[in-house]
Amino acid sequence: MGIAFGQALVDTVGLQWMVATDEYGTEFAVHGLPNRGDVLVYPANFVAKRWERRESNFLEDALRRIAHDLQKVAGQWQASL
Repeated sequence: MGIAFGQALVDTVGLQWMVATDEYGTEFAVHGLPNRGDVLVYPANFVAKRWERRESNFLEDALRRIAHDLQKVAGQWQASL
């Protein structure tokens, strides 16, 4: 489900797949707004954490919120030029 969610972010809001490393290890992530906000989402982890908490029906809302936040960050960056 996490990979499908990541692909939805790629398809709908224009993020790109990458391999990212942080203090917890290396995994697939989706990245957007390079050098203008550098948004990074670890979709498998994003979904797994919510699944563990037994949340339901969160994917559509999360996709909408991430798209909104990306637009906001891009707009703020553009306004600062």
